Amino acid sequence: MAINERDIVKHQTDSLNLSRLEKVESVIDGYFSNLEKQYLSDSLNISKDLKSFQEYLQKEPLIKNGIIFDVSGKRLFPKSGDTLSKKERVFIEKASMFREERLASAKNGKVHAPRQISKISSFEQRVYKSDENNVVDKFGWYTWYAGAEQNHIFWWHYEGKIFGVEIFHARLVSDIITLLPDASGRGGLLQKELKRRREPKPNSSLIKLKDNNDDLIYQWGVYLPVDDEKYSSVLTLRKPLGGWKLEYYSEDVDFNPLFNTFNIITTLIVVGGILGGLAYYLYREHRREIILGRQRVNFVSQVSHELKTPLTNIRMYAELLGEKIGDNLMDNDIDTVMQEQKYVEIISSESQRLSRLIANILNFSKSAKSGLKIHKREGEIDTVIQTVLSKFQASFEAKEFAFDLQLDAKKEVMFDHDALEQILNNLFSNVEKYAADGKYLQVKSDQGHGITTITILDNGVGIILSEQQNIFKPFYRISSKLTDGVSGTGIGLGIARELAILHGGDLQLVPTESGSLFRLDIETPDKA
Repeated sequence: MAINERDIVKHQTDSLNLSRLEKVESVIDGYFSNLEKQYLSDSLNISKDLKSFQEYLQKEPLIKNGIIFDVSGKRLFPKSGDTLSKKERVFIEKASMFREERLASAKNGKVHAPRQISKISSFEQRVYKSDENNVVDKFGWYTWYAGAEQNHIFWWHYEGKIFGVEIFHARLVSDIITLLPDASGRGGLLQKELKRRREPKPNSSLIKLKDNNDDLIYQWGVYLPVDDEKYSSVLTLRKPLGGWKLEYYSEDVDFNPLFNTFNIITTLIVVGGILGGLAYYLYREHRREIILGRQRVNFVSQVSHELKTPLTNIRMYAELLGEKIGDNLMDNDIDTVMQEQKYVEIISSESQRLSRLIANILNFSKSAKSGLKIHKREGEIDTVIQTVLSKFQASFEAKEFAFDLQLDAKKEVMFDHDALEQILNNLFSNVEKYAADGKYLQVKSDQGHGITTITILDNGVGIILSEQQNIFKPFYRISSKLTDGVSGTGIGLGIARELAILHGGDLQLVPTESGSLFRLDIETPDKA
């Protein structure tokens, strides 16, 4: 009987774990389904003439290359007589197998092989018809491997021609990661869907997304598997991510077949009586260690997620920029130059964000080990404020912020430039993350009697009274609609306040009618 109960429990647990993986898969399937609908809708306009197709390749960020050929196999784009760039030559060579297999399918009147076609909605058996009765008679996905990397082409037939667009792999991966929860298991489209269905979240689990080479793409959850621990459930994803898989790790359900229900209850009563005298004594210390341990795990998970996102974006736009510069080295087209400049600005912004995160981590580590130190040198406070603010200028302008700068700290004084930059970086970063809806930022500075005061006011939703005493604690993050889905480590404000105190001042959250108002005071004696 006990063995049967154990088997039942294991079966139920495996089914529950598998259902959680299937929910993740449904989110990824939804992404591809929306992508297919977008491309099919666009295809009715861009398939009519070559110029429209070329313009679409230039402006669509997820598309890397394109190809057109007729049913006889003649390549219509890129044209055989044209001078091809290195990128186009490489793509045509890689796409030769796609061309051959699509031609074979067209001659046979059927889809050539299910390996190349998405099974999400059985597209190979359907047509796409617009309101104007224009028809794309077949479409789907083609997947192939170039070295270790998986490549994807979305294709469609239109008026006797076969069109194909290659998807930019790094951007595709970045989009999928954005849909998933952050490293601690919060946020993302998946968590919103679970909340909508009112389904409980697993207490201690870890889900890994791996590619066709068994390389880790992304993971989330608080459970830490031991070395060489085998997953408890696995699910291979459907096309076009064939070969990718989701692995589920969690604590084993402990079921001892030597005891029946009566023996388990009796044993627990006896053990409880023996340990009762020690329980209260150990409770507080045990609870404190558990909380501290969870904080450390969550901190490492959050930092991993924070580092991964900017690095992914830097890599993606660096690759795009490298290709654009190589192809347009002799081209003075103003649109191309502006697009390349935009890529450079994004790379610069993400690099600065990564630098701020690393600075926070290093300062937190120094604080925990030997304490932070202040190194003063002469300089102008307003110059540092403007320098730091310029790093956020592109992001603030993109979010349509209005600025109110009232800077009156132009006197040469002694202060730690790096410490002030760190404090301001953390305060401006919080405005960027949590007060974007308010679209307003006011910065004031003033000096007198050896003290410099800087106030930063935003027009966001503010911080509720019950949370205001906790925001400077290490690892603490407010859980609300304001912060859910926004990445962060929870150490920025704590480091900023510690630096302010070391500088002979303080960082405080000041009551205000709307938004959040931070006041920074630091000791700034006149230069000798």
